[in-house]
Amino acid sequence: MIRQAENLVELLKARNVTCTTAESCTGGGIAAAITDIPGSSEVFLGSVVSYANSVKSGALGVSEESLARVGAVSCEVAAQMAEGARRLMKSDIAVSTTGIAGPGGGSEEKPVGLVWFGIAGRGGTRTEKAIFAGDRESIRRQAVIHALGMLSIEAMKPKAVVFDFGGVMTTTTMPERVRNLVGELGIDWDVLERGFKKYRCLMDGDFMTLDEMYDKIWADAGIVLDETTRAKIIEEDQASFLYRNEKTLELMKSLKAAGYRLGILTNMCSNFAKLFRKHFADFVALADALVVSGEVKMYKPQKGIYLEMQRRLALPPEDIVFVDDVETNCQGARDAGWSAVRFVSAEQTASALSNL
Repeated sequence: MIRQAENLVELLKARNVTCTTAESCTGGGIAAAITDIPGSSEVFLGSVVSYANSVKSGALGVSEESLARVGAVSCEVAAQMAEGARRLMKSDIAVSTTGIAGPGGGSEEKPVGLVWFGIAGRGGTRTEKAIFAGDRESIRRQAVIHALGMLSIEAMKPKAVVFDFGGVMTTTTMPERVRNLVGELGIDWDVLERGFKKYRCLMDGDFMTLDEMYDKIWADAGIVLDETTRAKIIEEDQASFLYRNEKTLELMKSLKAAGYRLGILTNMCSNFAKLFRKHFADFVALADALVVSGEVKMYKPQKGIYLEMQRRLALPPEDIVFVDDVETNCQGARDAGWSAVRFVSAEQTASALSNL
């Protein structure tokens, strides 16, 4: 148990994370294990030993209705205890224990050895259930070790989520819109796909304009378009700004409320960036850092653009997770030491983030 506590304190220090405990059946054992480690005062804020239900409700804000309906040894109460400790002491994470250590007090429904754990952090609150064997001392010791492990896992979760723009904050992407139009014109999509691969990054980096990019694509393919058709294709390219993904906005709001730092990292020329800041002002307002490729003259998946976002967030790479709909860009983030989630939907992304 000493080794687990030492590892936890070392991890908390390295990650700059503070913790608290709310303990019932362990009677302060988790707090004792942590404070046995020299230097733990840098990361451990305190503990509430809420043995009595009156302390659970009075100090931690556990619902008296919950205590009466499901009892102190329950998933519901464990969650509320952890949330109450985190709220009371303003820690980054908090763990709770409520159980039956024996030798008496057990029942068929809630046997001796049953312990419910709660863990509260930036990503919300989750609970775990365990049934330990042994005498009272053994059960309490096993519960302490389990709780130390839960704190370690929670401490390793990222502190910031960085979002891409096109295909993540929008419900459609530029290629989808342009593909339909050029198909109607009888132009082979491979022509544009090859052109985008060759020139899009240069346009996103502000090394050429959107008009210049399309001029080069048409010239390479030997295609001559009239001004009306040419203008229509460019209009469709820019129209992705009109299709906001409100579900992504709600996800960003929920992450912000949970205490995550947010970033926006997008391949976008500086002219597009003006439109972005106008039409997506509420998305931008949530961001602690914004990096636009055209403004920094770098683009995904170049490593430098990820490092620039990391610098602006002032966080180490292991604290950042990137959300993008393009796997190449996700891999660029991983190469920079971040975690990454390939975006399919806001719901899928929220689920993936909760499992990190």
